Amino acid sequence: MKLIIILTGLISFLIKLVLDLPLMLLGLLVIAIALPFRKNNHLPAWAEWCWGNRDHGNDGESFWAKRTIGWPYFIRCWWWLAVRNPTFNWSKYVLGLKVTQLAVSIGNTTVDEDEGATGWHYSIGDAFEFRFIGWPYTVFGKHFCVKLRFGWKIEGKDIGEMAQFCFVPNPVCAFTPKT
Repeated sequence: MKLIIILTGLISFLIKLVLDLPLMLLGLLVIAIALPFRKNNHLPAWAEWCWGNRDHGNDGESFWAKRTIGWPYFIRCWWWLAVRNPTFNWSKYVLGLKVTQLAVSIGNTTVDEDEGATGWHYSIGDAFEFRFIGWPYTVFGKHFCVKLRFGWKIEGKDIGEMAQFCFVPNPVCAFTPKT
């Protein structure tokens, strides 16, 4: 049974990646055009369905506001929607899935670039999620690491919640080393 879940998950992942990547690239332009027409912290409907962020709006979560102090509002919103969370609504509400069983994980489930925890973990439930944080390095006093995350964000989700599809290869991910 687990093998069937893994195989169907991998096939589904590859198909969805082929669909997601062109939309991510198109979003770089669409979001720039749509942002001046935003209302109530959301893009116009013709752009919101795919490139908006239903959960956090145009200007992102509270941590994002702290990280982008001093940025012009347009640039902060564009970066949040086009670069930091490209195709959020599409990947969560179209490519995502509703969790029907709790995920089981192997590996280091505390892996987190903000907590300085390196390693990997793999979760399986309705689908799969793989996360790797490793090879921390420092450039000009700034800390970075290599981050790879793909599959559906099922780790820690409760039954009935939506799990977002993700594909994140990031060789320059900000990293907070343990002190």
